[in-house]
Amino acid sequence: MTRVSPYIVDHQQEQPNAEKNDDGGVGAAQLFSDTADNASSLMSSSEYSTTHKSVSFFTSIKFCLILAKFMVVLLSVSTLSIIWISSFAPTVSELSSKVRDSEINVIIKNTVNTLSEIAHVGKIMRQQVLSYGYGISDYSKVEVSMYGNYKTSQELYGGVTIASYIGDPYNNCFGTMTWTSTASGAATFNITPTDFQIFYCASMSDNERCIRDSTPNEVLGFYDMKILIESCNNYPNDVVFTPSFADPILPQYTWVSMLSCVPRTTPDAYGNKFSLYYGMDLTITSISDFLKNKTRSIYGARGFFIETKSSYLIAVDSDIPTSKSLSDGTIQRFTIYTIDDKEVVMFSQTILSSIGSLTTLTCNSLNIISDSSHYILSYRLCTDTHIDWVLVYVVPQWNYISSTIIAVIIAMIGSILIICIGIIVATFVSLKIVKPFYKSGFSEVKQLQKQFIFMVNRIKLYKSFIPSHLLSEIENNSAENLPMMVRDDKTASLAEESTQVGEEQSSITGSRFSHDDSHRQSFKKIKRRMENINRFALYLETKSVTLLMTKLRGLNEWVEHLLPSETVILLTDVFDIMNGISRLARGAHLSLFENDSIMLSFNAVGQEESNHQEKALNASRMLVEKLSNVKSTKWRNHQLLSKRPKLADALKFNFAITTQESVCGNIGTKDSKYFTIMGSGKNNLENMLHSSSSLDVQIVCSDNVKLVCENSFMMRLLFPFTFLNDSSLSNRQDESITRNGYVYQVGSALATSNDDEWM
Repeated sequence: MTRVSPYIVDHQQEQPNAEKNDDGGVGAAQLFSDTADNASSLMSSSEYSTTHKSVSFFTSIKFCLILAKFMVVLLSVSTLSIIWISSFAPTVSELSSKVRDSEINVIIKNTVNTLSEIAHVGKIMRQQVLSYGYGISDYSKVEVSMYGNYKTSQELYGGVTIASYIGDPYNNCFGTMTWTSTASGAATFNITPTDFQIFYCASMSDNERCIRDSTPNEVLGFYDMKILIESCNNYPNDVVFTPSFADPILPQYTWVSMLSCVPRTTPDAYGNKFSLYYGMDLTITSISDFLKNKTRSIYGARGFFIETKSSYLIAVDSDIPTSKSLSDGTIQRFTIYTIDDKEVVMFSQTILSSIGSLTTLTCNSLNIISDSSHYILSYRLCTDTHIDWVLVYVVPQWNYISSTIIAVIIAMIGSILIICIGIIVATFVSLKIVKPFYKSGFSEVKQLQKQFIFMVNRIKLYKSFIPSHLLSEIENNSAENLPMMVRDDKTASLAEESTQVGEEQSSITGSRFSHDDSHRQSFKKIKRRMENINRFALYLETKSVTLLMTKLRGLNEWVEHLLPSETVILLTDVFDIMNGISRLARGAHLSLFENDSIMLSFNAVGQEESNHQEKALNASRMLVEKLSNVKSTKWRNHQLLSKRPKLADALKFNFAITTQESVCGNIGTKDSKYFTIMGSGKNNLENMLHSSSSLDVQIVCSDNVKLVCENSFMMRLLFPFTFLNDSSLSNRQDESITRNGYVYQVGSALATSNDDEWM
């Protein structure tokens, strides 16, 4: 087997000496100096630069000018906003409260007026009964009188009054009422202690009295007048409204009776304090309709009447019924707790949680509470006719505060615009005053611009020669973890430590490779001591490194048949892929291109990696894929090779991978450093590629790589092979520095995974 000379894979990182430019500025050659004398050098670490840039900005003249102008604008806008808000907010709030209160007052006024007018009619009718001196037994006079009163009330109050009658304390009642079963819609009724007789009336418009049959058209059972009798006994000389009730005959209505009672001088034998009453039955329909119309005209408003003592709902602004007929013929009234309207229940509970009970409300006074989004107004309506209802009126707060909020929002938007314009103007002015990257009349700025342009141009030239692993260290590590400047005392300390490492390494290399246990223990001690090494200083460390060599077979034909410039253009595609893999592997070191081979080193720099063998195999697989794709697509259509397809086919890529202990680090001087990997790896890889060149395989690896990755990739044994020991720097045919092993072909991965996961 052919042996080649021992190798040192190196990359020069030479820094020119610091020099002064013509303007006296510091030269860009100081950019990568790592001594204390270069403390004023420009730092190339992006994170370091970003940090120092942000710190310097807050102490710059530009920032002070922007801040001063911003504060002036902000204080001016804030002061003006506070003045106008404090001036107009109380007035707007007061006007909103007046508008809100006036809305509920309209409902209260309408209700009071309706009830007062009907009570006035009751007083007139009672006086008429007393003046004429007829009683309930005078049917002919009573019928004419009640019929006339009924017609008059229908003309005046529409559907509010539906009955006009006269009665006594003994459950006798006679009068005229609305009855939908008749063509005229009216009927005369006679309630006795035994039954309820109904007589249909002819057309109302043509007659001054009820034209009816002498026999009743309908006879119903006993009808109890208990509510009316009790009301007159309680208030025998008053006009009184009874508590609300529902009638099984007309269950869709909520009723209230207006009674004008004629008192007795002394109670009768049954304790009755009145002799007669004149009454009118009213439905709450008109009040409900007015409530609906009023609330519908106001966005989000709700309104309802509650009977104070019973908590029954009298009128609601929705179509939800306040009572319903049951199967047994009775009527179920709904209260504020049982009605099928969640909002009514919720608002009622809010009021009760605030005041405890409806009866605690003060008569004829407005109570206002609020929840998170509504004003809840409650008014207890008490009259001299013994009406005791609570009107609840709910309206969204937004209806009254929207104008103020909209004004504040518009003012804030205007303020923000003013502030933004102020910042823009302040920035523009500050840039005009201090503008280091533009034309300036200041001599200091001109000098700074000249030095900066010079340094940037030099940095661009230097950066292309910096190894990828060092660029990664510069760009990814913080200034604390990656000191860019090393003081002389630290450099000396590292030199002493490197000397100790060299002594320990010498003692290790004196033994054969087979004594792995003792060697590995020594290597681990050395690794622990070298964990915090500054990668920009002089150092050496022993690491387990995986080497991937890429062989460009057929490159000689390109050199012979293509111009050097054409070869450079085509090889750029190869190096783009190699550099991309190196960056993707996060710290893989890309060595110099020597003749027809280039090598990627994994785990040679940076922190210790446990899966560097698998990384190398994945990298080789990706290189095969990407290079084959470039070869089959881009190069075949390239103008340099389209007419010479044989040249594209002539270039073939082969890969060899091995893992071994190597000595890695920077050697040289503090002004000129070289990164090197010392060991037998390069010789072993070249010999593996040479031995496998006739087998037509693309990727081969050593047996120690196979042991680690055999569960991740398909492997096939190719041939036995004699490897130089890891620590050997010689290529002599000496069995004392060799070991026997095997070379394997690497196939496809055993499990499909994301190509980026291995990185």
